[in-house]
Amino acid sequence: FSLSPGGLLLPWHMGVLSSLEEQGYLTSATPLAGSSAGAIAVAAHAAGVSPWDTVEATIRLNGALCGGAVDNTGGGGVAARGRLLPLLRTELEDMLPENVHELYNEREGTVGIAYREVFPVPKNVLRTAYDSKDDCIEAVCNSSMFPFFSTDWPCVVRAPGDDLPYVPRLVVDGFFAVPRERFGCPVLPNVDRTVLVSVFPGAVSDETIEAADRIEPPPNADPATFVRRATRTSSRKECGVMYEE
Repeated sequence: FSLSPGGLLLPWHMGVLSSLEEQGYLTSATPLAGSSAGAIAVAAHAAGVSPWDTVEATIRLNGALCGGAVDNTGGGGVAARGRLLPLLRTELEDMLPENVHELYNEREGTVGIAYREVFPVPKNVLRTAYDSKDDCIEAVCNSSMFPFFSTDWPCVVRAPGDDLPYVPRLVVDGFFAVPRERFGCPVLPNVDRTVLVSVFPGAVSDETIEAADRIEPPPNADPATFVRRATRTSSRKECGVMYEE
């Protein structure tokens, strides 16, 4: 399964993964990859974090963006722009176990996190091996660095890579690491079939992807509602609705 970006629509992804697992379609042998919100969902699931615990982390993040806790009806509608990345790192540090890198590396199915390096050498990256918990968190944060949304900057600066050890790397969201028609759903290597999971109705426009290989909201779903939920905070009740949808 390959999961799309989605801003604050993370509970929707967690609901899909929970349903797939309950129906037996998702096991530890199933390769997973994601970008941005999809990367967060993959990271949490592969680490053994329960879907609802991940939703609770999203609710806490919404509360931090609002300047306080969100309740069942209030706390929604605040623009998320500019403050997401540091809050995400805090939640990942609390949520992921210390041996998370070992869990990813030893999992039978691939755990892929996609992002794009734009400098010094432009290239698409799909991380599938990890050195430490911090390495895992950095990969997820790299994948979640949407320009001028996750922070007020167009990219995030990372330590130099092995190929150019004295030159810092500039990294952006995994949405930019795959063809546009896949809407940020990473390409999984060495698999016979990939099912794309997109939080937005009709966002995947790749005509080579059959309907049976897509999981997305129904065509009659209101795109404006999904965009609002992706870019603005939601109440606890709304997060629950996203998870159940």
